[in-house]
Amino acid sequence: MAAQLAIVDGYDFGEQFLADVAAGSRLVAVLEDFGRSPEPADCYISPALPDPETATRLSGPQYALLGPAYASDPVTRPDSGLPRILVSHGLRDGSNATARTLDAVEAIGAVKGVGDIAVLLGADAPHLSAIEARCSTAGYSLVVGAEDLSGLYDAADMVIGSGGVSLQERMARGRASVTVLAAPNQQPFAEWAAQKGAALLVGETGPCAVASLEAAIERAVSDPDLRTHLGRTGRTLVDGRGARRVADALVAMLEAHPGDTQRGNRIADQKSSML
Repeated sequence: MAAQLAIVDGYDFGEQFLADVAAGSRLVAVLEDFGRSPEPADCYISPALPDPETATRLSGPQYALLGPAYASDPVTRPDSGLPRILVSHGLRDGSNATARTLDAVEAIGAVKGVGDIAVLLGADAPHLSAIEARCSTAGYSLVVGAEDLSGLYDAADMVIGSGGVSLQERMARGRASVTVLAAPNQQPFAEWAAQKGAALLVGETGPCAVASLEAAIERAVSDPDLRTHLGRTGRTLVDGRGARRVADALVAMLEAHPGDTQRGNRIADQKSSML
């Protein structure tokens, strides 16, 4: 008996693997960040691509696959003027962007002043011990391995962190964001978010980018109105309901051809059911 739906997420699956999946599934959906169309598949889910959606590709921030907490209205509270900052460069942060970010925050804080600082890392992060000691000395909050980050975002006025899904999460919670790139697949969406006024973008966090990182952080720390604008714009673009839209679209594709196990041209006429 064929599966009704198979969802494939990864970067190294070959054509034969997808062919085997397709042979046992009525519908194959592939999560894809680079705009490619690996065959055979019926639908491509590309929340990180700001390109217009098509009959076979669900693309754009309206399809961001976030948890249920991100669909609720963002928590709002008065900005004290000394922003509470969350540093979140991914649970692993192999390049130790966290340390360079804290260097920048401390340099700016010594002049401008900042509020409470929280740092997020995973239990397997290679630099965890050093960051833990630094946070203990400086009085920063260190969160290790949080499953649901929505509460951490809600407690901050601004977030400094990597692109990708975490940027979409910050936007959905209406938080100002200084965003750095940790991988090539993060670039299209992060650049688009910056162009729309939802984030301040730093291309990388290597040693040569320290000045750019400090400049972006200083802009956000110094300007409460900018923080408000970044957060509100982000929430307008990512409303946290993308997972429901994707589910509805996939169900519509299945219902449009009940019992149909043939691929190919049958997808081209389903645009009206998906959108």
